[in-house]
Amino acid sequence: MSFISLIIVFTLFWWLIFFSLLPLGLKKENNPPKGHDRGAPASHGLGMKSLITTLIAFILSAFAYWIAENNWISLWT
Repeated sequence: MSFISLIIVFTLFWWLIFFSLLPLGLKKENNPPKGHDRGAPASHGLGMKSLITTLIAFILSAFAYWIAENNWISLWT
C-alpha cells in the first residue's frame, strides 16, 4: 500500500467515524437564551470527539495497512 493510499484510507475512516460519533453525548439546553435554537446542544465536545476519532482511525488504518502488506486482500491485481 502506498503512502497516498494510506492517507486516503485514513481520511475515509476519519470522516466515517467522526460523523458516527457526532450525535453521542449531546444534551439539549433546557432554557436557551433568546435567539438561540432550542435544539442546539449545550456542549458539543468536538475536541474530545476529534481526538477519539483520530485514535480509532489510526488503529483501523494501521490494521488495513497490515492486511494489505500481508497480502490477505490485494488492492491491485
